[in-house]
Amino acid sequence: MYQIYEVVGIQADGHSSNAIYDSAQKLIDQKAFTKDINIADIGGGSGEMGKRLITLGFTQLSLFDFKPKPNLIYKDIRHCNLNDHWPASDKEFDLIVCLEVIEHLENPRHFFRELSRILRPGGSAIVSTPNQLSLASKLCFLWRNEHQHFQDSCYPGHITPLLPKDFSRIASELNLKIVDVEYTNRGRIPFTRVYWQDVIPILRGQSFSDNMLVYIIKP
Repeated sequence: MYQIYEVVGIQADGHSSNAIYDSAQKLIDQKAFTKDINIADIGGGSGEMGKRLITLGFTQLSLFDFKPKPNLIYKDIRHCNLNDHWPASDKEFDLIVCLEVIEHLENPRHFFRELSRILRPGGSAIVSTPNQLSLASKLCFLWRNEHQHFQDSCYPGHITPLLPKDFSRIASELNLKIVDVEYTNRGRIPFTRVYWQDVIPILRGQSFSDNMLVYIIKP
């Protein structure tokens, strides 16, 4: 759960579902990065992704968070309001991981400008967000005229819904390249708290996942 502060959308000590962390960890493992790269965990205040990165053998980890807590996982911890200028040098990082954060922010284009600025040429980024194209989200919009993860119960935390097309358009504006869009293969059946995969395990992909991960590179 996210702790909401006085500013709309701001969250700290963020924690996502295991399905999101599992998907990000699998994606990073598949890309076979060298273990000495500089990694920025954006909005990863709970430290869960940092623990997994350590497990994968990475050591150069920086945490950016609105109200960061002391955490031995990270060698470098930086206070950061992601709606403003990020406290990082140009081209400082090889990999940026940002899980379930962008939907909390006022301006996704500012987010991507800063991401592009601090990412080295040839660097990569993994950004996750709620999947607006799932069957559950589409039915919620049809029935309630609201996105599934942006209903009143999610406000003022979730304020910016994004589609894969939005990511594609913003990336093209900044000369970033989207290499892959992955789905967590974990999603709830509409209007229930039951997951598709607990009933029919073979259901996977966009229609049956609550979250998506976008893999981006900076040429």
